[in-house]
Amino acid sequence: MARDLAQGSTEAQWRTAISRAYYAAFWVARDLVVESGVPVRDLGENTHNAIWDNLETDYNEAGESLGIMGRDLKKSRIRADYRDVPLQALQAEQSVRVATRLISALRALS
Repeated sequence: MARDLAQGSTEAQWRTAISRAYYAAFWVARDLVVESGVPVRDLGENTHNAIWDNLETDYNEAGESLGIMGRDLKKSRIRADYRDVPLQALQAEQSVRVATRLISALRALS
């Protein structure tokens, strides 16, 4: 879905692609953390930070870089969802690529 939206022709499609890419990666990361036995409760926006923090601190160097990737992707999502700044298709395509790499790496950890 995010990949198709990133190929769209409107800024709304690109913004949605960035958001969907982030959430796809976030839910894979959350599942990994929960499967490792860490209780995750709904903390609102802090739930997202807690997931990326857990990856950075509990999964050695690989987890640290994945946590950083997740945080960077989250920043892109916040820009796309809440900031009134122009976005280009290239930014959506880049977010989809990063999310795809992040998801693959997260699955390799599980």
